[in-house]
Amino acid sequence: MNTGVKLPSIPTWTSKHDLKTLQEKAVDEATFNRGYRMMAVSPGELKFPSWQSCYARGVTLSDLRRRGLPEYVGVDLSSPRRPGNAIVRVGLEPQTNYRVLLGVRFGKWTSPQTARALAEECEGANVQYIQVENNAYQDSLIDWIKSEKVNFPFWMKIEPFTTGTNKADPQFGLPGLEVEFHNKGWILPYEQWEGHPASCACDWCHLDREMRLYPRGATFDGGMALWFARDALNKWAPRPGATGSGNLGRLNMR
Repeated sequence: MNTGVKLPSIPTWTSKHDLKTLQEKAVDEATFNRGYRMMAVSPGELKFPSWQSCYARGVTLSDLRRRGLPEYVGVDLSSPRRPGNAIVRVGLEPQTNYRVLLGVRFGKWTSPQTARALAEECEGANVQYIQVENNAYQDSLIDWIKSEKVNFPFWMKIEPFTTGTNKADPQFGLPGLEVEFHNKGWILPYEQWEGHPASCACDWCHLDREMRLYPRGATFDGGMALWFARDALNKWAPRPGATGSGNLGRLNMR
């Protein structure tokens, strides 16, 4: 029986399009996405067009974290069909009611690894509540954290959240986020990803890309974690006008 002739292996990508070459070709991200990621996105399709208006220039993450703002943490967990976890920290400036992005972390972790990553992310922070997506994996994560509460002192601050119709609510769901971005109600520490190449895969670029390209991006784990954190803030944060730790009202927004 004729089994055919085995053709030699011919590299069709890395020899001509290694990472360095692609970065040189990425004049701007929109061109890069269309030409090399096959992602043709029209501006009207994007749900968070005002995200970039909240970029804060000249503001360092360490400066923001030193203010000791009350923080709310969102955790988006993996599922059998969607591997990968995301943790996002959002602070609240009580005097102005600004939401302040203070941390983001992505990883494909087991339950114990997720708990450790959460502990590391929350260490030294003024965490008020941690809101976790309510699914079977979330239950095992909370059980594991509670069993190790000596090592994870934040376990009693975890609250479950069940997605559903809330996601589409114009005030409290994802559409409400765009209203806040449009009104420049968020402080995004742009220095964390400013000047990074379009192909950068760091956690900050990952979240920025998810928010700018939603719903046409490949993932939205970080966006969901951000939404969980913002939802926790809306539910349990003190009302505006309470004594805060500083005024963020003079930040340089783009």
